[in-house]
Amino acid sequence: MHLKKSEEIIDRFVREVRSFWQAVFAGSVLIYAVSFFHHFTVRTSPRTLPYSNTIDWISFLLAITLAVLIFHYKRQYFSLRAIRIFLEKLAKQNPESDEYELARLLMNSLKSRIKTVWLFGAGLVVLGVVFYWWTFTSKNMHIYFVVGLYSLVMNYPRRDLFLDVPYLIHEIYKSGQKKSED
Repeated sequence: MHLKKSEEIIDRFVREVRSFWQAVFAGSVLIYAVSFFHHFTVRTSPRTLPYSNTIDWISFLLAITLAVLIFHYKRQYFSLRAIRIFLEKLAKQNPESDEYELARLLMNSLKSRIKTVWLFGAGLVVLGVVFYWWTFTSKNMHIYFVVGLYSLVMNYPRRDLFLDVPYLIHEIYKSGQKKSED
């Protein structure tokens, strides 16, 4: 059955991207932990820079931008409607493709996009760490870490995110076959 093959492709996709997610997650936690450890062991006083207020605002605007980009990417590429539209476009561009091939093309396309979402989440953590090392002020580091880690955890590659995709592929493939028969 074709649905089974599509499900196998999705399972393989989730296993492959999970290792990338784990590396991003571990790297984010590690750089935060090093900075956190430094903050509590060295006890350096915050640097009084003439432009520290500007740095604070710039880091805040960058953090907001990264958070908005994460929401935008998730809505644009990972909603069921967006996946359906993309699958329909793939089916039109590749009329000779079967369900297996459509699933493979979709997952290859989503792989780089989901990795981008995770890198944006890790970018929030890195932004907080860079801010800490520049100013030795830890407040932003903790806030950006929590927000970045929350983003990474919420976007963990789970199989249930793609439960409806095999049915969408089957439906689009069948409707494409009917159109070609007419």
